[in-house]
Amino acid sequence: MSTDKMQQFSAAQIGKCIQLARKAKKINQKELAERLDKSERTIQKYEAGEIDFSISTIKSIANELDIPWQELLGIQTPAISLIDGNEPDH
Repeated sequence: MSTDKMQQFSAAQIGKCIQLARKAKKINQKELAERLDKSERTIQKYEAGEIDFSISTIKSIANELDIPWQELLGIQTPAISLIDGNEPDH
């Protein structure tokens, strides 16, 4: 079985997504580090792509940033209405 699909997400690309999401939420590296029980330097390394990510780490970061974990992989997730399944009236 090929691992090509997993290789499409580089640590540098994920790190950039983390940085963009963190800044969009107006959270600094120190605050994110405290929320994740990590050092500020670890967050810097994540954002610089110097550390490879486990899926559990990606999910933890996404949870703290209040975004779907797929967004940190650069995957756009469709908006889902949790109110009801009805189409809007036109």
